[in-house]
Amino acid sequence: MSELALLSRNVRAVKHFARVRYAGQGHELDVEISPVHPAEAMRERFVARHQERFGFTLDRDVEIVSVRCMLTTGGQEGLYLIMQALIDPGDEVLITDPRYTSYDEAVSSAGGKIVLVPTTHADYQNILNIYKSVVVGLKATQDSSTGLWWQVLDQPTGSGNYLETSASAMFVYAIKKGINKGYIDSATYLPVATKGWAGVKTKITFGTGTPPSSVTIAGAVAGMGVQTSFANYVAIKATNNAPHGFAGVLAAASVME
Repeated sequence: MSELALLSRNVRAVKHFARVRYAGQGHELDVEISPVHPAEAMRERFVARHQERFGFTLDRDVEIVSVRCMLTTGGQEGLYLIMQALIDPGDEVLITDPRYTSYDEAVSSAGGKIVLVPTTHADYQNILNIYKSVVVGLKATQDSSTGLWWQVLDQPTGSGNYLETSASAMFVYAIKKGINKGYIDSATYLPVATKGWAGVKTKITFGTGTPPSSVTIAGAVAGMGVQTSFANYVAIKATNNAPHGFAGVLAAASVME
């Protein structure tokens, strides 16, 4: 997991390219190479181009160089790690069908149960409508100053309420994924996702050195079940480096970066 995934594609008669990506991110860059270039040279070219295009540098020699990216051997491995953090034994996970069959193993290995929802299912449109109504609510309850969402969404001024990182990151993912899939209007909801992602990134800090000596994701609530009152929800305080906080941020980064 300490190496970048290098995908050699588009070999041409005159010029050669390696398509290089950080696993878990949407950005893939074609890096021009010589057929005899070693992997190290490909990595250096990719890192330089990534910095030029996107404005931040990811150290090629570390497993996690920012919370925006976990270096794995491929996208499926990154998805597997996210599921291990988010799914508790016995959880039911809705997955549209047709699907990638690797989802099955990722869910089951975390103790979850797959519930397939065929795109031709009689309730598919009903589920999609529920998603759309949730997104409308998220837009309405987003904090205008930070872009984040409150622990109790509909009581932002309630005593003890606080802006919560893990749900905010997952909301960002859900909104941007819906935009990418064409479920919701980009002009209306992309600003919501963009502002939310900017807010999430303010909760991330790095230690000193290169690579950073540490990564801290602040503001993710400790794990909880369904509570019966506002007081019970805000009584459970936010922590640093909660596993579901990392997973939510990684998921958001996979669609926002």
